[in-house]
Amino acid sequence: MPIQVNLRVGDEMRAKLIAAAEARGVSVNKEINDRLARSFVAGSRGTGDADLEGLLAVIAAAMSAAGWAAASVATLSPEGAKQWINNPIAYEQALEAAIQVLRAGAPVAEQPSALNKDDIAKIISSLGVGLANAILEEATTGNSPVSGIAERERAKALNAVVGETMAARFKAGEPRSPLAHSFGSNSVVQMHSDPIAQERQKPETKK
Repeated sequence: MPIQVNLRVGDEMRAKLIAAAEARGVSVNKEINDRLARSFVAGSRGTGDADLEGLLAVIAAAMSAAGWAAASVATLSPEGAKQWINNPIAYEQALEAAIQVLRAGAPVAEQPSALNKDDIAKIISSLGVGLANAILEEATTGNSPVSGIAERERAKALNAVVGETMAARFKAGEPRSPLAHSFGSNSVVQMHSDPIAQERQKPETKK
């Protein structure tokens, strides 16, 4: 049963909560509940890894910026830009932005020492997809396919924070194929789609 909790916040925090709730089209009460749930998800990771937290923050910022920009072009409306996560074209651009940040943050590969390179490739070739599918199951069901205490707690926390819309998408099955970009060859989205790769491809200037 839900319980009532009296919460005192300052004027600035109150204004931020109201603005965030209005942007999502939800009540302030739901906004507060969702933010509390997300804090438990963050705490349940327990990695203490500053590099990972920094990477996730940059990914989120890049996805938000790319999604908002693409939705602005696609819908030509402020409301459409706010709801970019529900726009297939904008979501695709947000995905590309996340991949670009992940590539930029990739460590330099080192030569394996303990195992043969082919053996390592076989072991980890499907590890990422398999674990991602396990996490998706946790988020949609609240149950973990792994019996560990940490995994069970993570499943509960993820399920609590995932909304009905995303849960329904997760349950729908395999990821959809990337959409064909329909903005034209000279669009802003295409011109800025791969700035890091373009920068790395530039020839070095001799000093």
